Amino acid sequence: MQQGIQCNKCGLGNPFGSKFCSHCGAKLQYQCPRCNGLLEPGLKFCPACGMALDWGGGVNQEPKPPIIREFPKPEMLPSTESNEVKIPAASPASQPAETVQKEKSKPKKKANIWLIVLIVIVLLIAALFIVDMFSQGTLSASLLQSSTSTLASTPVRSSGTVAITAQSLYAAYAMNRTAAQMLYDDQKIKVSGFIRSTGISAGDAPFVNLIGGIDTIGVYCAFDKQNQSQIAQLKPGNTVTIQGICDGYYGTDVRLNQCVLFN
Repeated sequence: MQQGIQCNKCGLGNPFGSKFCSHCGAKLQYQCPRCNGLLEPGLKFCPACGMALDWGGGVNQEPKPPIIREFPKPEMLPSTESNEVKIPAASPASQPAETVQKEKSKPKKKANIWLIVLIVIVLLIAALFIVDMFSQGTLSASLLQSSTSTLASTPVRSSGTVAITAQSLYAAYAMNRTAAQMLYDDQKIKVSGFIRSTGISAGDAPFVNLIGGIDTIGVYCAFDKQNQSQIAQLKPGNTVTIQGICDGYYGTDVRLNQCVLFN
């Protein structure tokens, strides 16, 4: 090893093996010639690599690597963060009980408002439906009274042809299907009403669809093929009377088969 060591602080030489600089008092640092590990003066072997150390500078001296020099640490720059004091938001536990109660009640009030709006919309749709039926002559007070009284009592099946409007026939099945089946299924029916549409079925058989309630349902009247030219002359909105055999209710309309046109 070297016979002397230079102080990292003042740069003056010191006897090899000294722990502190004899000129400025700074601590001296030594390195292992083999692994460059830091050493404490007086050690016989390097604790990192096990190399034998000769602090007297006699035998097997090896050139010492550069001494580690201490560099001054950079000064900390002043913080650019704002000195404003941030006040943490109040937690629900620290809020007054009245405030928490009001916040909890807001969603319930909104839900109640939407429920009221929904009920109003349903009532408006029902009112428009009733007005539409009155405007088309499909509903009257006497019709409702007769339908209610008929269905409330025990149905009595007619022995002959039953004359009824398309609206009354559809209303009977819509209000009480079981009672209507006892009265009208397989019964000869003479039904009158407004034409909603006409056309030809998949089997090339003409048909007339009468208004029975709302715009998507009614009374479906099926004719034989020989009546095709007669049905072709009918227009939507015309009033007709049709006789046929009631085939029952199919979820969207009441159907009559083997129909004959009277006017």
